[in-house]
Amino acid sequence: SHNETVASYRQALRANAEHIQRFERRLNDELEGVTINDLAEIRVEIHCHPKFRNLVEESEAIDPYSGQLLSDAFYERLQGFVAEFFGETPGQGGHRLTMDRVITGISYRTRKQSETRLDAKGQSTSTSALISLELVQRLLRRILYPGVGLAFPMVLDELASVDVSQVPSLLERLGRQGFNLFAAATHSASPELIYQVGRHL
Repeated sequence: SHNETVASYRQALRANAEHIQRFERRLNDELEGVTINDLAEIRVEIHCHPKFRNLVEESEAIDPYSGQLLSDAFYERLQGFVAEFFGETPGQGGHRLTMDRVITGISYRTRKQSETRLDAKGQSTSTSALISLELVQRLLRRILYPGVGLAFPMVLDELASVDVSQVPSLLERLGRQGFNLFAAATHSASPELIYQVGRHL
């Protein structure tokens, strides 16, 4: 009976982990065929808190219907996870496990047209911004009713540090996806950059 109770919690952990994996797969399906600058392929990876990930992996090896009780080590890790993620800390929503506590961030893996393997190294500021634009656009589509248009400011700090040759494609993509550019530069922007951006202060 005790092990069956633990099995129900184990299933809840697994269901949340599978939900995150499905969400990541759907995003990557939507990014199939998207090309940015010299990138031929873009993949998103969602990162989960190590304690959540380790607990899910360990729970996969458990047989909840065996005649043996679970190990003390597993209970210690489970108790540590519960104390950290379900504690009564003010402003954390009490006893609910929410995705903002489980998901710690995202990263991109990319492949250039001249390469055969995906690479995890970072891209330039402008290329990273374009990838993020693609991702944000797809996430926004999930919450908007059909036919509803929405425009957000896209804030780019240090615009002058972006390669000026990439600015036209950045502006074109921003306009197509309904963003308005809000940019700043602490150093002098070139006349070419100012001309491409247009109205400026």
